[in-house]
Amino acid sequence: KTLEMVRYLGSGFPGEIIVLEVPCSLIFNFQKWLNDAKLETNIDSTKLMEGGTLQITTYKLVFCSSPTSKNSLSFYVPLGNFSKVSIFKDTRVILFDCKDFTSLAFEFSITSDRDSVYQHAQMQAFLLPTEKTFAFSFARAAVEERQNNESIYSPHREFTRLGLTEAHGWRVTDANNTFQLCETYPDTLAVPSCISDEDLIASASFRAR
Repeated sequence: KTLEMVRYLGSGFPGEIIVLEVPCSLIFNFQKWLNDAKLETNIDSTKLMEGGTLQITTYKLVFCSSPTSKNSLSFYVPLGNFSKVSIFKDTRVILFDCKDFTSLAFEFSITSDRDSVYQHAQMQAFLLPTEKTFAFSFARAAVEERQNNESIYSPHREFTRLGLTEAHGWRVTDANNTFQLCETYPDTLAVPSCISDEDLIASASFRAR
């Protein structure tokens, strides 16, 4: 499941660390769930709940529904968006109140999972010393990347992300690496595959300033 969540999140942010991952159920309608529980009626879990995995990192809370789910629900909320984290009395439910006045509710099958999530969420969201928060670990990791000569921005990676690849009729060229082609354009360009560097050089003289 971790691999599936990482695939959804990409590689995460520099300095981001997975703190905890446990199975749980997202409660869609907590008030309806609560009313059914009070009345001791059978709770229709298929309509009120979504089984999956909850993950807490040093930056965010992530929920991914189980692989067999028809909903394929996946989302994350930055920990800084939470205003309060609480255990609902006499249950294995944790409520996450957000600063935009929305709430999330998760139920856990065992009490130890509930307690672990509560403790880690409280620690990561509210109790860490300022210098140990994610903003600082992100800054340190970004500096290390630059020191290791790993560019934070790579035009080749960006073109690939945008789908500007040979398979889609594009190619990458460094025809402007000395900025003689166009001084206001970047040194690395993505152009249609049918356009050669000679065509670019020839057409550059017709560019209006």
